[in-house]
Amino acid sequence: MKKLSLLSLMGAILVVSLLTATTSAQPPDTLWTATFGGGNQDACLSVQQTTDDGYILGGRTESFGAGGSDMYLVKTDSLGDTLWTKTIGTSYWEYCYSVQQTSDDGYILGGCSDAFSPYEDMYLVKTDSLGDTLWTKTRTYAANLQWTNPFGKKQLLTGGLHFELDDGESPDDEQFTRKTESGIAKDAPDSHWKNYAAYLQDEWLVSERLRFTLGLRWDLFDFESRPDSLYIQPEG
Repeated sequence: MKKLSLLSLMGAILVVSLLTATTSAQPPDTLWTATFGGGNQDACLSVQQTTDDGYILGGRTESFGAGGSDMYLVKTDSLGDTLWTKTIGTSYWEYCYSVQQTSDDGYILGGCSDAFSPYEDMYLVKTDSLGDTLWTKTRTYAANLQWTNPFGKKQLLTGGLHFELDDGESPDDEQFTRKTESGIAKDAPDSHWKNYAAYLQDEWLVSERLRFTLGLRWDLFDFESRPDSLYIQPEG
């Protein structure tokens, strides 16, 4: 009788273990799914739960907006039902790679745009709680004019003029009309040369979005010889 009871107990333990293993191996049940977008390519690249227990989705869309690819912002309730959608962009290509809710219940979007220069620029967009754009920020349209004069094989004098135009809607946060900077630097471009440099530059903020920089730099290159290696010293 005791033997039978022991076998029964072992069998019960085995059944409970198998049921537990089977239950833990099952994937969690899906509560709900939702799709957003149109007839062309659309993608969600960032999602965050909001303070009202809903969700904010940021990405890109080719189905809506001004053309090309626009930033795509979708706000849902806690069940994934759409409350509103917004597109932000131009007829070129804009992407939203990250979206965050801000302390004023608005949203900040970080991404890129190729509408303002030949290359992709960082693109920052601030919206209110309904996704309407408050301001955008992108540093764009820059050009350099540079003059270089070598002195023998070890010295170099470089002058440059740089201008930068911010084509975003938000003004520059820095408030100055002229700023002068100077300094010295020491670095090693490679393992055989030391580089000593001194520079002086002036920067003018012409308006909230336009600035000019005029600078002069002197470099001294000192060749480092090492007895365990053989080098060809560059000319010019």
